[in-house]
Amino acid sequence: MVKNMKTWYQSSKIDKEAGLKQNLLVAALTSLLMLPLDVVALHFAKKFNKSPEEIKQALTSEVFQEAKEVLNNTTNDPVAAELVNIAKDEVAQAKTETEKPKVDLSKWKEDINVIAKTLYGEARNQGESGMRDVASVIWTRAGKDISKLKSVALKPKQFSCWNSGDVKVNEKEPVWATCQAIAKEMFSGSFTPTVDADHYYVYKGPGKVAPAWKDDGKWVAEHGVHQFRKIYR
Repeated sequence: MVKNMKTWYQSSKIDKEAGLKQNLLVAALTSLLMLPLDVVALHFAKKFNKSPEEIKQALTSEVFQEAKEVLNNTTNDPVAAELVNIAKDEVAQAKTETEKPKVDLSKWKEDINVIAKTLYGEARNQGESGMRDVASVIWTRAGKDISKLKSVALKPKQFSCWNSGDVKVNEKEPVWATCQAIAKEMFSGSFTPTVDADHYYVYKGPGKVAPAWKDDGKWVAEHGVHQFRKIYR
């Protein structure tokens, strides 16, 4: 029998206020109910504003063992049965999240081009991960609203690659195709942010001076030549 099962039950209906620790049992049950762990991790990461890797690490073997005990006691214990029902609801929600509607990218052709150029101009020498980090900042600033991505990228004096006018690209470079692919992900709904930041700046290199807003922001990460910070909490 699961230890303190009633306590688990009382706090296991998923919401952000309940906290991650109290709901790990439901997350484990959700995975045991024939849902891949990667899908479960992504689902609960969104609920708790964590990364999928953090969710996976939190789901220890001990948590899964408790979840298995719950599954084995659903016939004789109504609390266990109700816990499983809660997990089944989470399964349904997670499946819905993975079945994203198809977006007509043709109507966003110009916007996609602007985002791809921004990634190219800002981070083409930072590898795909560096470009995804910059895309994440644009994504965060737009509030995940694809209709705002273009205006965010073109806002004056925000992304320096646009300061001198249009961004010139070499369409034969493989990196340009990568920029376009990432931009299309953002408009199709399949993009997953890699950093939780709304600002970044080049902090490496001779003569680099940190911007005035640096001290106002929370440090998030340093990737390549960019340091990422979150100012709007």
